[in-house]
Amino acid sequence: GNVGIGTTSPEQKLHVEGASITVNRGNDDSSIAFQNSTSGATWRIGRDYSNSEALTFAYSATDYPSLTGNGLISIDTSGNVGIGTTSPGTKLYVDGGESTFNRGNSAGTIATFRGQNAIKAVIGTATSYFTGNVGIGVTTTSYKLEVNGLSKISGNVIIGTDPSTYAN
Repeated sequence: GNVGIGTTSPEQKLHVEGASITVNRGNDDSSIAFQNSTSGATWRIGRDYSNSEALTFAYSATDYPSLTGNGLISIDTSGNVGIGTTSPGTKLYVDGGESTFNRGNSAGTIATFRGQNAIKAVIGTATSYFTGNVGIGVTTTSYKLEVNGLSKISGNVIIGTDPSTYAN
């Protein structure tokens, strides 16, 4: 029941040899795979029905990748996007390592964090700021900066509004 284009031994329902496209529907998964016939490297795009029907993009350098558990990028039925996970719990969930936001050699904003339709924090190349209170060691703050626990400040601290008066 398999159809082959460019091959006499099709391995899937539709198997195109050369610039390969493989369409698979098995074990309740539906997918399209693009495989390099010389190295075996495969990109696979499909639905993983065992995992809430998440749309998953998977890659394997050597063989046909499973969609379950090793997806590079997944989009679940709620619209949550996961990188390094097939079960994103929030709108954007990155798992398995460091995340980098790079603006390159240009100045300006790198990331803006919004809440209640307003900017709450900006991380930039020259200026970074929070528009609300900031707590370190506390979860509820009443002041612009609230620190709980042993703290160390190196350098001068300005107390009040006159920058010529500072504490060491």
